[in-house]
Amino acid sequence: ADGKLILLNDTGELLLVLLFCVDLHRQLGAVGWVQLLWRTVLAALLMGGVVWGISLVSLPLAFLAGVVIFPVALLLLRAITPEERAALAPLLPEPLRKIITV
Repeated sequence: ADGKLILLNDTGELLLVLLFCVDLHRQLGAVGWVQLLWRTVLAALLMGGVVWGISLVSLPLAFLAGVVIFPVALLLLRAITPEERAALAPLLPEPLRKIITV
């Protein structure tokens, strides 16, 4: 029963994404998804690999590694534009604010 619920939920989410993409295309025209998302996907894969490896030793440490690795990877891969970093800066504590504005 749980598998059916998960499948139903995932199908619903996929439908929402598809409807969003169709409307986005109608409103803005073609969106270069690969160019837009490759850095984010690469950061997620990097984080996933590290988290998986560390989870074999310690789940809490794997969680902490993921929390650190993903944002650092996004910054190093320049997945977050300078405009986005400027918009996020006021939401961060002062030490982190200095790091992302560099």
